[in-house]
Order: sequence, then structure tokens, then C-alpha cells
Amino acid sequence: PADDEDIMFLSVLEMQALLRQGDLTSVELTTIAWSMLEKYDAEFNILEVSLYDLAMDLAAAADEKFAAGSYDSYIQGIPFAVKDTYDVRGYATAYGSFEFLDNIINDAESPLVTYAVDAGAIPLFKSTVPQLTWGTANYNGTVYSCLNGGYSAGTGNSGGSSIGSGNAVCLGVVPIAICEQTGSSCQAPAIANGITTIIPALGTFSREANGLYSMDSDRPGLFCRDVMSCAVFFNYQRGTSAGDPQSRDVPFYDPSAEDLSTYTIGFVDNSDTSAWPLAWDTPLKGLRGDVLEALQATGAAEVTEETD
Repeated sequence: PADDEDIMFLSVLEMQALLRQGDLTSVELTTIAWSMLEKYDAEFNILEVSLYDLAMDLAAAADEKFAAGSYDSYIQGIPFAVKDTYDVRGYATAYGSFEFLDNIINDAESPLVTYAVDAGAIPLFKSTVPQLTWGTANYNGTVYSCLNGGYSAGTGNSGGSSIGSGNAVCLGVVPIAICEQTGSSCQAPAIANGITTIIPALGTFSREANGLYSMDSDRPGLFCRDVMSCAVFFNYQRGTSAGDPQSRDVPFYDPSAEDLSTYTIGFVDNSDTSAWPLAWDTPLKGLRGDVLEALQATGAAEVTEETD
């Protein structure tokens, strides 16, 4: 990488290679990530709750393991962001509202955070959400999307209460951020910011210690710039927890090893609609004519286009 910003646009596995080779320390990587956050926060309103002290302590611990040749995982020493609906022990969960800035959580923590930390990853900050995950602003003002200047939610803008996490990944502040959606809060910021999201099937990620609207439809997910980075973090964050009876231990398979020729893929083309899906489509502005062809190019046995 030519400079610090280039480092932050590497994939998780590329960052891990630098850390294991001794070309970069976790403290250095975490410091660069924090500098990127400071660079962009004033314009995009990304930071809601700082985890800086925790992050630096964990980064120093990761560096001790790297120096000793001890590797816990492929996410060891890698900074990530946490949507501020997920609890981190010892820190506030504010849900975007000044009313909850003193809502310090001492007796619970989201397993998505715990499992990542147990694997050596570094939670750097809790990302902005609109107040109570609704609207276009948190207590600190409007949240803007990374690419098209849209607000955090609303028709014609970027949509989604996970917009702070989406911005962080889009701008290269962190390679991975936790999101969560009831309807569109991972999908919409991913599209608006030109990044990738994975939203595993219900129960794959535990929903314990996360503010929920709906037990039926709320699903945790991840933002990343390349799907393999999401897959690597996914592997360490999946699993059961006592506080979520719906959580499941779903096996993980290497996605690159999947034989897509055995798949049937359904596709709904809604690019000509004037409703929400078109609003989410920024900055593509509805020009998704190549999606069907791209799906067919995967080699799937059949790509079925739904017209109703």
C-alpha cells in the first residue's frame, strides 16, 4: 500500500497478511482507522459511541500474540465497527438518541461483539443510527450516505438505520461493520454506498443484547467491501447464545467452493419502480440492466426471472 488510506481499503485477509508478516501492527492499524474516522466524521456523522480505549488495549494484546507467533484467527488485530443498537459491555447503547447517552450496559454484550473479540478482532466504535433507528438524524445531526449525499432514510435518499456502519466501510474507516435490519437497514445503505452486505438467515447470528423492533424480521448482518471479508468475519461471529433461543449453530462452508451450476436463482427486476427499491438504488439510479446477465454468468443451472 502506498499510504495509510490505501491500507484501510485492503481486504481483511490482506490486512491479516501484513499483520502476520510484521509489516504492520494492530496498534498501527487501529490508529490509522481512528484517524480515518476523525477525518470523515465531521462531514458524515459516523461516530456515536467511542470504544477507543478498549480498542487500543485489545490491539496491544493482539500485537503481543503476533509477536509470539500465536494466531487465534484470521480476524485477529482487525478493527471493526458496531451499529449502536448492539450492546458492548461497559459502554452506552444510545440508539441515536440523547436520551440514552448515559445508558451504560454493564451486564450484557452482543455475541456478535463477544465472539469477534474472542477471535482477536478490535471493536473501534459504535456507529451512528437515526434516533431510535428512525428518521434521518441522530442526536448529533443528519447522517449522510457516502456516495450520493443522501440522508440516512427516506425516499430518494440512502435508506436504512445502519447508515453509520455503511459510511464507515464505504469511506475506508474500517473493513467490516455490523449492521441490522427490520426491513432494509442493511440492504439500502449497501446499495447507496456501493458496498456489500450479507444478511444471514434468521438465527445464524444471535440477536441477544441488541435493540429489536421485531422478533420475526430483525436480522443482524455485516457490511464489507468484498464478500470474502464478510465471510471471514461471519465464520467467527455465527453461532448460538443462551440469550437468543432462536440462535443456531449453522455450519460454515467456503463460499468459493460452492458449485453454482447446481443452483437455481430467483431474480425480481424492480428497477423500473418509483417506490422504495428505486430510492435504494442510488447511485445506480435504477440502471441495473446487467444484474440478470451477471447472475447468469455465475454458471447457475437456472436463473428464473419473476415478473409479478
